[in-house]
Amino acid sequence: MMEICLLDTNIIVDFLNGIPAATEFISGLKPQKTGISVVTYTETLVGFDDSSQEDQFDLFIDNFLY
Repeated sequence: MMEICLLDTNIIVDFLNGIPAATEFISGLKPQKTGISVVTYTETLVGFDDSSQEDQFDLFIDNFLY
């Protein structure tokens, strides 16, 4: 059985804000075994102030399952 790590909104927001612990944690994951839910995706998008942040997020999640 394949184990998948499901990221929550908090760790993604911390990563996008450059929090070292979040960056270290996410950098240690295997993208093909890491995913985010539709709820997490939506919650993260709601917090953005402009489209450049959305673009950065889209580039980030393209590496993961969702």
